[in-house]
Amino acid sequence: MNHYITLILITLSGIFNACMDVLKDHYPISWFKLLKHEQFWDPDLSWTNKYKWNDELKCWSEEKFWGSSTIFVMFTDAWHLFKTLTIFFCILAIVSMPDNKDWYYDFIVFYVVFTTLFEISYRQLSKGEK
Repeated sequence: MNHYITLILITLSGIFNACMDVLKDHYPISWFKLLKHEQFWDPDLSWTNKYKWNDELKCWSEEKFWGSSTIFVMFTDAWHLFKTLTIFFCILAIVSMPDNKDWYYDFIVFYVVFTTLFEISYRQLSKGEK
């Protein structure tokens, strides 16, 4: 039973990893473009959610709020939210693994599932509207 839980968790990790790459590489043609709050979803804009503009220096120079570029970065933009979820579910998958002597077979299966689901999700999410 624990193998199924681990498999679900690593699957979610792969999907969230695909979401990160789609946002970064294909946002303008992806399904994410259809969502409201472009300031959160569009990586070309959302990175500014972490910082305050400094008029004197003419640059983005300090955190917009405490932890906005570190511990609370997942609340500033979609890319960092998906990154946090990718890592979170990957770690959960690792710690949920049952003790067994054949862990390397599990590793291979989970790696194949993760990368396959990433590729499928990446391709589907990149399509957007036609």
